[in-house]
Amino acid sequence: MNLGALESRIYREIHKTLSTDVRNAVLEAVEFYKTERFWFNEAHESFNITASAVYSMSLVIPKCINIDTMRVYQGGNPFVLQQQSWNYLDELDTGNVTADTPTDYAIHHEMLRLYPTPSATTSIQVTYHKGVTLSSSNSASTVWTNEGADLIRHRAKAILYSAVLLDPAQAQVEQSLENMTLNRLFARTAKKVSSGKLKGWL
Repeated sequence: MNLGALESRIYREIHKTLSTDVRNAVLEAVEFYKTERFWFNEAHESFNITASAVYSMSLVIPKCINIDTMRVYQGGNPFVLQQQSWNYLDELDTGNVTADTPTDYAIHHEMLRLYPTPSATTSIQVTYHKGVTLSSSNSASTVWTNEGADLIRHRAKAILYSAVLLDPAQAQVEQSLENMTLNRLFARTAKKVSSGKLKGWL
């Protein structure tokens, strides 16, 4: 499903075509849930590091909300990097310590820092929670118009009934449906985590 199809369904259900209001409500709903973790906004990213200690998060781990694991591969063998504070690495880093395989990382001001500084090109693999967004194009399609469509639809309708259509009773109905859908998604996410099948959806 894409954004246009989701909006069309909302039009039918509220019996009104409120193009701007519906689109704004959908995008607001996506923004609200963007930082909530589900099985469908788990992500996996791989990138190479060179002889540098600091990297832009937006380039190497786009839209990262939280890192689960970061592994460095050296000679085909994985090594888990330990997360530290930026200040702690400041205390350790004398500026001239290098290693084939870094052991620690820190994140600050949208930058990723590795320690010790890699002395050779190395592969990094990251699993993380990704902040998936949705553009305002009719053809836009993400997890929010597919796996999370019911959650977004009910929240968008609750917003519309509350702020646009001024029907608090129907807004409350939609909020109840939103909560039911949210609990179902949480339960499914927990099931996938406990089964060990949550490996990175995106």
